[in-house]
Amino acid sequence: MKKKIIKTVILGIITLALFFVGVRVFQRLDEQRKFEAAIKIFQEFCSFDLKTMDEFCTESLSGKPIMIMFTHPDCPFCHEKTNQLKNRKSEFENVIILMITHADKELAFEFYMQYELSQYENVHFLIDDFLEVSRMYGAPPIPSVFLYGADRQLLFWHKGAVRMDAILKHLPN
Repeated sequence: MKKKIIKTVILGIITLALFFVGVRVFQRLDEQRKFEAAIKIFQEFCSFDLKTMDEFCTESLSGKPIMIMFTHPDCPFCHEKTNQLKNRKSEFENVIILMITHADKELAFEFYMQYELSQYENVHFLIDDFLEVSRMYGAPPIPSVFLYGADRQLLFWHKGAVRMDAILKHLPN
């Protein structure tokens, strides 16, 4: 009798564990589906822009492709990517580039000045103080890139380090 009760309890525990795992997997897949649906179209937001030293809202952007780069001054890949961007500026001159960081303003300003980003009309260096923009994009790791066409549809996204060549091949001519 005791063996039957023990077997029933163990079977119940295993069944509950499998059910719990199944529910968690389903929840994560649902979260991923919602995230991917949300980023398919460029989302409007406002952030502090180091170029204008004022709030910058994306609703004012013209009908050009938009590249969002999540970056941070302490990230070595971000420095490399910014150098690549500077070296290939002619290939990105028709793209609005939104470099977004959650670093404090002083550190972000040093990075901004180090790469002389103020000289580029199409580059906006935005401070995401409260991580609102990061949450919109699923709190991406640093660095991450999201590329949208002029129609504001997602063309390419990559979380982590990526070379500019990979981004450029997704850019419409």
